[in-house]
Amino acid sequence: MTSTLQLASSQPLVVASPIQAEQHIRRMRGGAQSHLLQANDGHCYVVKFMNNPQDVRVLANEMLASRLAQRLSIPVPEPVVIDVSSWLIEQTEELRCEMGGEQVPFTSGACFGSRYVIQVRHDVRSTTLRLLTTDIASTPENGHFPTHHYAASFHETVCIKG
Repeated sequence: MTSTLQLASSQPLVVASPIQAEQHIRRMRGGAQSHLLQANDGHCYVVKFMNNPQDVRVLANEMLASRLAQRLSIPVPEPVVIDVSSWLIEQTEELRCEMGGEQVPFTSGACFGSRYVIQVRHDVRSTTLRLLTTDIASTPENGHFPTHHYAASFHETVCIKG
């Protein structure tokens, strides 16, 4: 999906259309109260909303940390800007944020999303490297860290605290 924007006296600029959230799957754990949503590109994303309890800066932190990790060839889920419609929020009772003992609907519009990675194939024999579970054989004690440990450590190092 693309759209074309014509600027005065210049070549057309092709802009990728934003990814649209289409369906709520479930709430995720964590302080930002993120949710797993399916999008129009066929992928699922862990989505953090503008009015999350950890502040709007968490979205910028996530995007910055993810893009920097990619530049350093650290494996991280694909970060995206995902558009969540007001209709989806209104029609999905679970898309609420707990703030001060109240249930507040999340804000619609541009949100931060990271592609939900279930498994990644890492060799020709199709052995599966699970990124979302801790591998008992890969622990800090024996000198091997699961891939998601690197991403989490990297994220904590570069995020702006405020």
